[in-house]
Amino acid sequence: MTHHNLQTNSRENANLYNHYSWSPNSLLARLLNHPLALKVCLPVLLLLIFIELFYINPSVDSQTGLSVFQLQFASNLQEAKLIINSWGDMGLLFYVKWLFADYLLATTYILVLTIALVRTQIAHTYAWKPWVFYLPVVAGTLDIVENTLHLCLVSNQLTTDESFQILHSISTIKWTLLGLIAFHLIPINKRH
Repeated sequence: MTHHNLQTNSRENANLYNHYSWSPNSLLARLLNHPLALKVCLPVLLLLIFIELFYINPSVDSQTGLSVFQLQFASNLQEAKLIINSWGDMGLLFYVKWLFADYLLATTYILVLTIALVRTQIAHTYAWKPWVFYLPVVAGTLDIVENTLHLCLVSNQLTTDESFQILHSISTIKWTLLGLIAFHLIPINKRH
């Protein structure tokens, strides 16, 4: 193979890598930066949040729905069980029946937050940080795992303090990552 062929292959491989990696000109970055991406995903996310806040959560605890959020921050198994018991049988049934909406919410916010991060990084001149784009994926995945563990909790399959601490840690990491994402969405010139 000649030197010219090696250079051509290297350039083609680099172009292929840039096309599918998290670079500003990658196919994925261009798709997520497309004007329709946010116009489609954001209304879906807002609708899901509205349904969760004003229909599902209040129907679970027959009040404000705050106890559904308190469950995510319960620090021990006994506290979580008290919250779940306060819902009653109908609230618990409603929670399980509508848990799929929380899975949809997590999937949708992965897309919306990734789109927002891509747009923020493209619109501003600070350094491109590909690792930032994994934050919504990790947070959303942890949310999905958290929902599954909550389902195990309400069906009495998660019964030890140790297993509950795993659930609590997942919730804490998820909320920390969401805060970190919010921080990255603030342009650098507005942080100072």
